[in-house]
Amino acid sequence: PRVFVIGAAIGRGGAYMAYHVGRIAARRLGGALVNVDVGWRGGTLFAYETPMQTLPLDRLEHEIAGDDLLICNPSFSPHMFGLRLSCRKLMYVQDFITFRYLDCRFDAYVAVSSVVARFLSATYGIDAPVIPAFIDADACAAFGPPPAARRIAVHLKNDAPEHRAVFEFLKPKIAERCGEVDYLFLSQGRAPHWDFLRQLSGAPFLLNICIAEGFGLVPLEAMAMGRVVAGLDGLGGQDFLRYGQNSLAVPPAQMERVPETVERLLADPALAARLSREAAQTAGAYTHAAFERAWEARLDAFLA
Repeated sequence: PRVFVIGAAIGRGGAYMAYHVGRIAARRLGGALVNVDVGWRGGTLFAYETPMQTLPLDRLEHEIAGDDLLICNPSFSPHMFGLRLSCRKLMYVQDFITFRYLDCRFDAYVAVSSVVARFLSATYGIDAPVIPAFIDADACAAFGPPPAARRIAVHLKNDAPEHRAVFEFLKPKIAERCGEVDYLFLSQGRAPHWDFLRQLSGAPFLLNICIAEGFGLVPLEAMAMGRVVAGLDGLGGQDFLRYGQNSLAVPPAQMERVPETVERLLADPALAARLSREAAQTAGAYTHAAFERAWEARLDAFLA
């Protein structure tokens, strides 16, 4: 049996996670791994250890067989693969805002976080186990300890207008409390992932500006580097961002608190050092090895 992954080569974290699920499944089944090309032309941001065959999307329905496995993210729900294809179908639901409706005819669903799992249960009556995404812990550790600088890296998720608006709302309020702040704006999505991590490592703090996402790879990568996350938890980050314990990130509905938290970080080196240590320890649980173990068990149960 072959394993078909929709958009496995797309340069986004969610697609990269789906590729790794397909990689594990292909190893368990002993079959080929196939990237279903959906037209992504944004370049390669990640390293792909397992070679993939490539199949155009318009050939999928003609090529896939009943004992093959399809792995899909929910953003491709408009294709209604659950209705159209007779193969085995597994969806890794890594967000709750990347689709208008969910293809509910897959054989099994796995959620990336507890927020996504609750959304699936409340909205569609689907009970999905949670398997979190992973980070490249070795790559994060390669950049060393946080620099001693009054600098804040700024992550505006997808450079979206709503996130720019949030930052413009917070910026003068931060200045009122903290004076001049050296901001380092991260250019996600336009450079190889290693270069993005290098940018992220250039400041001891991360101001995470994301109103809603299913998980939150960027703040977790920052934590793995010992950088302290402030700003918003994006809802999906609530599984690992704990205010006052390993971060000062707040829920999006409480964004008015962000200037105060930034002031605390800049004014209290002891607090920042403690949060940095706790952040790195928390992030240590989200390894590729843990991801593989969880997915091996889930795939074995599903494929049986």
